[in-house]
Amino acid sequence: MKKEKLTAAVLILLAIIFIVNFILIKNKEKASLAVIQNIPKAFITLKAPPFKEELVEKGNALEMYLFTSSHKKADYSLTYAVYEKSPDIKSAAGEIAEIFKLNDFKYKEEEIEIGGNPAVKIDGTYVKDGKNFALKELLIKKDKRLWQLLTLYLSSPENETAAQEFINSAVLDDNAGEGEKKNVKL
Repeated sequence: MKKEKLTAAVLILLAIIFIVNFILIKNKEKASLAVIQNIPKAFITLKAPPFKEELVEKGNALEMYLFTSSHKKADYSLTYAVYEKSPDIKSAAGEIAEIFKLNDFKYKEEEIEIGGNPAVKIDGTYVKDGKNFALKELLIKKDKRLWQLLTLYLSSPENETAAQEFINSAVLDDNAGEGEKKNVKL
């Protein structure tokens, strides 16, 4: 009888632990769902899992901010930089191919214009540790400013949809704080 009560108590305790862990995981997953965020430092509003600002070396930029987030098997980033001279958007786009060249990187690059500003959109795939990954990148240049939206994700229809939604959701403040916003719909 004591052994049966002990076994029942252990099973109940395990069930409680399982339920608490399940609730914690669901709450953590819910906290990382995509939300619309205004990032004043980068003069942009977009939809992504909640961003956190990362420390970043400015390099040759006068001003640079990096924001990152993740959800499930996808990473999202926004980089905003202001340079002394107008940045070369084509060179910036070419850097992504250089970074992934050892990972069987295949990509399609498209030059577009967004709100009268030159932009480059990149859709690519690569292999890492035997798994298929994809990326979407959008670079937008306005005068001496450059925005880079980048998402890297394990290839799946669900992640593809979320990545495209992230890229399509961006709304720039073209006047860098003067209030006029232009939608960056692709």
